[in-house]
Amino acid sequence: LIDLLGGGEADVAVGGFPALYAGVRKRALFTERYVCAVRSGHPLARHGNITENLFMSLRHVVVSARSFGHVHQAVEKQLTELLPVQSIAVTSQSFVLAALIAARSDLVLTTPSKVITLLDDGDRFSALATPWLNLPSFGVALYWHERFDQDQANRWLRGCITSLAPSFL
Repeated sequence: LIDLLGGGEADVAVGGFPALYAGVRKRALFTERYVCAVRSGHPLARHGNITENLFMSLRHVVVSARSFGHVHQAVEKQLTELLPVQSIAVTSQSFVLAALIAARSDLVLTTPSKVITLLDDGDRFSALATPWLNLPSFGVALYWHERFDQDQANRWLRGCITSLAPSFL
């Protein structure tokens, strides 16, 4: 991701990327937490949370964050070590794609809550708590390479994203 930002192939990155530091600027946007999401018609949709035994017995879509060094790597590792191999039905590199799969199936997605907030049209998802998982909250930030710090188009884009951030809270 540092190479993409530094080379101008990516203007900005938004998320939790603790490994982005050399030549990369950052502006904190908000703090995020994890939820388990299921489609609204899923049998679990009536529950407020999922017990550990029930969680382990379900089929899951897991997001793989290895490519860009996202903070989700730790959660991915925790899930793949905890869940039986046969219960991971799909692995995706995209939170959006994983959420769309969960919305059209009986798979469970463990995801940052804002992914569901952004994609939910009011009746697509149910977000469930998993307090026994002890999933960490994390800071979501806006990242850009210092080479583009004064670039007018990049500054405009960063301003747009920063002004939208409060609407995610």
